[in-house]
Amino acid sequence: MPNIIREEVQGFAHCMQFLDELGEVSRPGPLGETMTDEKCPGYAQQRVPIIREVVEHLYGDYGAGSELTGAGRSGYDVYYSTEHLQWADPEQAPCPHCGVPRELSTQERPSYPRLSGQPQDQLLRFKREEREAAVSTANAMQSMASTLADRSAQDERIAALEKELAEVRGDVKPARKPAAKAET
Repeated sequence: MPNIIREEVQGFAHCMQFLDELGEVSRPGPLGETMTDEKCPGYAQQRVPIIREVVEHLYGDYGAGSELTGAGRSGYDVYYSTEHLQWADPEQAPCPHCGVPRELSTQERPSYPRLSGQPQDQLLRFKREEREAAVSTANAMQSMASTLADRSAQDERIAALEKELAEVRGDVKPARKPAAKAET
């Protein structure tokens, strides 16, 4: 029978949601991708009391004479264990910023020295800058297309007015019909 150890410890809670341009929770696409790289402000870890439950399965649970026990193994040695984390206060589960349930961890997120001189999220910044450049280019192309369409309409209007003016002045002679050839 497995050993169950249940204790209240200090853990860390954090939100793993991404927010869209309106600050709402971004819904993942069909492959789990997000349409934005703006993390919820709740991404920063917060210390919270949690309940850690460790379930230890012993070699003896699989039979004292089992080949799993191996040489020198006691039936009381741990074969494998699992860890489950639960909220000590379930009211703390929702993210205070976006309302989505937060994740729990017993480990503080590491902070690495900036040896490259670049921030840790520089790749995300590149992605954001690339997306902003693409949107800016698309907007500029749309504006240019609109301007060209307006210019084309103006050119047609100018040509029609020039033709009308020429007819009023009498500069344009009506087109003649070609003379009929005499039959021989």
